[in-house]
Amino acid sequence: MSDRTRIRFQRINFETECWYDLINGRGFLINDTPFSDVDKSIRNMGGPRSPLYGSTYGDTNEFCDRYHCKCGKHIGAAFEGEICSFCNTKIEFTDVDIKFTGWINFHPFHVISPIYYLKLQSALSKKALENIIANDNIITSAGVIRKHSDTIEVKKSMLTYHNIGLDQFYDHYEEIMMWYRSKRKQKADLIDQLIEQKDYVFTSKIPVFSCALRPMGLTAESYYFSPINFSRHKTSLIVGKSLIATSTAVR
Repeated sequence: MSDRTRIRFQRINFETECWYDLINGRGFLINDTPFSDVDKSIRNMGGPRSPLYGSTYGDTNEFCDRYHCKCGKHIGAAFEGEICSFCNTKIEFTDVDIKFTGWINFHPFHVISPIYYLKLQSALSKKALENIIANDNIITSAGVIRKHSDTIEVKKSMLTYHNIGLDQFYDHYEEIMMWYRSKRKQKADLIDQLIEQKDYVFTSKIPVFSCALRPMGLTAESYYFSPINFSRHKTSLIVGKSLIATSTAVR
């Protein structure tokens, strides 16, 4: 009987992953629009289709950068095997790095990671979570912004922490979760887990994956994708709704 390989997934903290990429030259912060305002064929360096991801269809000398030396002074398959006179390294094929990631940063604001939104729905109930992060009634009739702990009366019932908005939910997360823990004892273990994993529940960083993993061109008939040899890379997967996980083979 042949060996079976199981895949074990691990959730990723967007905050720490972003800083790891920036520190190690594996990513950049997105701070611009995809294309130049002057010429829509020019990709902005700080945009979500940045040339930092690598060349694509329509670029000058498209895909020549797959063959380069360490310093990048020489590019193109015509120079393959030669030694660069600047950095003294061989010019050879280097496939695009699909792990090179752009990051959208909207700190100090936060959103809930999609997979943890589902977990919060299970812990608090779908209706309760929606009411908490809504801010329809955040200002009272007297023109005063409600505090997170103020109760409101809806159809003769007093609701605590409802309509406080996402920012207040983040700022008072532990307090609110402990209050619901006392009301939903059957979900105590899940709520304890969510309290411990606050850094995973909320994020102020959104990853924008390599253009090699996204449609590179669009015509009336089809999309164009950048060619890539996936066998050269450790498997990276996008699981569910924006849940990023790295896979590790376990025998």
